[in-house]
Amino acid sequence: MLWYDEKKGEMTLIHYHAIVTGRVQGVGFRYFVQG
Repeated sequence: MLWYDEKKGEMTLIHYHAIVTGRVQGVGFRYFVQG
């Protein structure tokens, strides 16, 4: 799964994005906690 980082303007893994930005919410959160 991919997550669009509007700050960087690039695609990145949701779990990675969640870790580095703390955005653990919605699909990003569920994907993060599931691995």
